[in-house]
Amino acid sequence: MKAQEEHGTVVLIAGYVIVSEDYSDDEKENIRLAASMIFGTVLQPVEVFSQNETAGPYTEERGYLEGENDVGGEVVKDFGGGVCNVATTLYNTSSVSDVEIVERHNHSMPIPYVPYGQDAAVAYGNKDFKFRNSTEHPLLIWTELVDNRLYMAFYGKESGPEITWKHDTVSATEAETVYRTNPDLPDGDENVLVKGMDGKVVDTLLEVQYEDEMVTKDLGRSVYNPLNTLIEISEKWKISKGIICDGSLLDHKKNMMPIFLKID
Repeated sequence: MKAQEEHGTVVLIAGYVIVSEDYSDDEKENIRLAASMIFGTVLQPVEVFSQNETAGPYTEERGYLEGENDVGGEVVKDFGGGVCNVATTLYNTSSVSDVEIVERHNHSMPIPYVPYGQDAAVAYGNKDFKFRNSTEHPLLIWTELVDNRLYMAFYGKESGPEITWKHDTVSATEAETVYRTNPDLPDGDENVLVKGMDGKVVDTLLEVQYEDEMVTKDLGRSVYNPLNTLIEISEKWKISKGIICDGSLLDHKKNMMPIFLKID
């Protein structure tokens, strides 16, 4: 890469890859587009990188496609669905590269492709992901989407320290199951559309092993609401299992009406 030669950023500081089986074609295109805008960015020492300033705004005019986004715990149709995958990869790459995190927001619900406490959400004009080049040399960002894998690496003049993530679960809220009838399903069949994840409150630490000492960094607390399981069932299966018409499970202890939300 020409920028690497110009700035002498030829040493791998650290890298990270996110693997997801759930990318839609539109999400893949949005991820590819955002990654291409970030690719080759060079930051001088103390310079701050902003995903929104570099890859945003996530609009049709900029080439982004319409998709589903998690906005304050509600699903809205908007352009740029999928760009949080880029923010999450940036957050993890920044963390393992031992640079300063300036701004990071977790999703309102857990995401399946990274552990609790290791995600990052962006929304143009509201939530951004930012980090500072706290090294003593220029830093170059390399990234590429290959099939369902988003690769990212930071390059500089010195390799990064050894990093260990530590997560402490403060509390957990069990995810519920939401049923939806599908008249096209054969009797007795069911189809799991979304595998739920429990809500959690998680404190995250980063152990950084330098040559002469170990330093523990507090990355803060992440709060997640449960992501409910969504299952399609046939009409006969619904009646036999006591599923009431509004789509929630008729529990013997209480009537539950859990809300299903899909996240970016």
